[in-house]
Amino acid sequence: MPATRSLLPALNELNHIAAAFAYGVADDETGFAIIGRGYCDVVADLYVFVAVARGEGQYAYWEPIVKLYRTWSARLSRPDLEALRATLDKRLAGIGDTRIPPIGEDK
Repeated sequence: MPATRSLLPALNELNHIAAAFAYGVADDETGFAIIGRGYCDVVADLYVFVAVARGEGQYAYWEPIVKLYRTWSARLSRPDLEALRATLDKRLAGIGDTRIPPIGEDK
């Protein structure tokens, strides 16, 4: 794929960065705090190229990119999901347990 060839240097650089964090060479928490959102944004933009280039062969090209993206993007979505859960918990708490008794049943 010609577009992927022109992106190869950038993808390889993203892979080098990812390998340091994904395999414990660099501190994951520090890296996430400094570049987490930006890294995930760039990888999300390029993910289709990564997926196509990886194919289904025996070699998982750019595996560190995929591993780090999955880890960090999940971590980025956590606050949003927790806020959604809090909203749903409030809505569930507001739903009463009112029952309509059938005709002839004593209250």
